[in-house]
Amino acid sequence: METYEDKIKREGEHWRDMHTPEARSMDSGYFHNPRLREIADVEVRESMAEMFDVEHKMTVLDIGCGSGMIATHIAAYGHEVHAFDLSDEVFAEGKAEAAAKGYSVNYFVGDANKVELEPGKYDVIFAHDALHHLVEIHRLMDQINIGLKDDGRLFVIENDQDNKLNRGEADMLLSMQPKKYSESRENLKPKNLQKASPFEGACQNITPIVDEHFEIVSHKETHAIMPWFFRFQYNWTTEEDFEIAKKIQKFDQGQIAAGVMRGNKKIVVGKKRA
Repeated sequence: METYEDKIKREGEHWRDMHTPEARSMDSGYFHNPRLREIADVEVRESMAEMFDVEHKMTVLDIGCGSGMIATHIAAYGHEVHAFDLSDEVFAEGKAEAAAKGYSVNYFVGDANKVELEPGKYDVIFAHDALHHLVEIHRLMDQINIGLKDDGRLFVIENDQDNKLNRGEADMLLSMQPKKYSESRENLKPKNLQKASPFEGACQNITPIVDEHFEIVSHKETHAIMPWFFRFQYNWTTEEDFEIAKKIQKFDQGQIAAGVMRGNKKIVVGKKRA
């Protein structure tokens, strides 16, 4: 039987492979496509600016930082950032970028299931699409409570792994689009990137877990049918592609605002309970 240590080793290798220059050059889907993410992640960028574009300097922790580029982006606001993931090969790109620009980022190797945080150190603890990989989510929430300052904030951007409501709507809209958008995403995705991480979806429906441990200050939703399009169509490279992505983003936010659909991506800010 595969041990936890075996699986966590494979998890680190998976994300290392996802962030290699070769993987980035082969990937024109959401994960490595800056233009597509710029269209898709309007609400994410706005929420990031609301949290980090402030006059006072903060100490920030980025949990499961991936490539490390978001940590570098946060440091560009003038904050002191600490960021970790399972392997230094995973965040090599962000580390090099921070060093080149002289940003204050301390990258280190760590396991979010086992991390122990220094009491009262952080103004903001941030996790972007990381928590759904955890098997010890409640332990981590306790550690975040320890690591936050009394007036600190937990800032979570996370896919709702339990949201299956919008597949039908996506199928309907796909049938109205050019034929290539009904092709299988997995058939188009590079073979070395098809296999999911060992802990993909280990923890689902994150918002109630945050609410159990923290007082939720704000909660937003985005990405209703958009993830289904990304699943069906992998190569987003042409102007036609990007125009369709803009239409999907506009449709999504209109439907979410009207209460017709749920958003798959949650943007949640929590504070310590009194």
